[in-house]
Parts: sequence; structure tokens; C-alpha cells
Amino acid sequence: MSGSARPEERLPLERLDPWLKAQWPDLQGEAEVTQYSGGASNWTYRLKYPERDLILRRAPAGTKAKGAHDMGREYRLLAALKPVYPLVPEPYLYSDDESLIGTEFFIMARIDGYIPRRDLPREVQLDATGVRRLCLSALDALIDLHEVDHQAAGLSG
Repeated sequence: MSGSARPEERLPLERLDPWLKAQWPDLQGEAEVTQYSGGASNWTYRLKYPERDLILRRAPAGTKAKGAHDMGREYRLLAALKPVYPLVPEPYLYSDDESLIGTEFFIMARIDGYIPRRDLPREVQLDATGVRRLCLSALDALIDLHEVDHQAAGLSG
């Protein structure tokens, strides 16, 4: 494994990697693992293989409130939204087999881009017009999401 993750939050690739390769027989090579920092919720990792770029989401360690950090629910929500709202990542796999990484998790496609935060990456230089376009684009995406027919998408219950 190459890449970076907080020591106490590293993924057990010796169990996860063979499982992933059983799901995708064409998956080759070693994963470069990067844990995304920030946030106070689910742990998110990038698994970059030579020919496939994946995101793994899992609940954090420790005590959780009932109903919180439900990876199955998050996976089902993405699966229901994807056909009607193409901006969500493609959800690929869900597993509740805790022998793999110690908790339930799901795998989804990685979408290239930046997460707008207070401080953008150095390589992203936006003038006032660019900031305006970014904000309007984010608003348009939220408007489109709110226009999704939740009943037709199977999200009514």
C-alpha cells in the first residue's frame, strides 16, 4: 500500500484488496490509498489502482448514535439518485461483512474535481467572475437535486 492515512485509521488492504479483485477480475496492481481529511463524519478513502479510481466510505470507529453512519442507506440513496441525477457518483459495491475492514462500507466511483472549501487548492485561481460561476453552478446543482421526483426515484419511504 502506498499513499497516506492516519495510522489508527488505515485500511486492512491485505483483506480488502483480494475482495475487490474478486469483484473486478480486471482490477490489477497495488492501490495507492489516500484518506481524505476534514469533516467530522464518515471516513473517506481514495483507492487509486492503475486502471480504476475508487472511493471507499465507511463509518468512523467508536460509539455511534442509532441510525447514524448507515453505509447501506447511503449506498441505496446514491443508487436511487444516479439514474435521475447524474451528478452523484456511481455506487459500485456495498458490503456489511465486517471481517473485511471491521465495519460496513461501500465503494463508489471517484469524480474528478475540487471540493469548494474556505481555502481552495493553490492550483485553483478564481477571479470574481470565476467565483460567481462556481457559486451559480453549485446553486444550479442544488436546484436540480431538489427537482428530482423522489417518488419516481424510489425514495418516498
